[in-house]
Amino acid sequence: MSTTNAERQKKYREGRAHSGRERRLNTWISSAASQALTRIAQHYGMPKREILEGLILGCDDRLIEFVRSIDGGGDDYELDKYLCPTRGGANPPRIRVPKERPESPAFERAFRLHLLRKQVHLHND
Repeated sequence: MSTTNAERQKKYREGRAHSGRERRLNTWISSAASQALTRIAQHYGMPKREILEGLILGCDDRLIEFVRSIDGGGDDYELDKYLCPTRGGANPPRIRVPKERPESPAFERAFRLHLLRKQVHLHND
């Protein structure tokens, strides 16, 4: 008996889920955010996934650096609090240290543009 497309897709997704390197993200975003993501991806010739991953990991790296600067090299209370928001709850401790990775110039430009837009929006309120 032949397998259906749905069965093959289910098997493929289950295999990816158990690889441990990737996680499925299923969420709704506003039309404006979706259109902006499409424009950014088309402008820089990058996949939407790469744009989203770059924004998320870049923001996380910057937050980790900021929280480390708060601790001032002492105990890492604030860093532990950020990395492990709940102990024994549904959100298990996450160990992740910013790694050195080559930033794409396109992502850096997109991120700087985002920060500029955010600053302009804050000043217009």
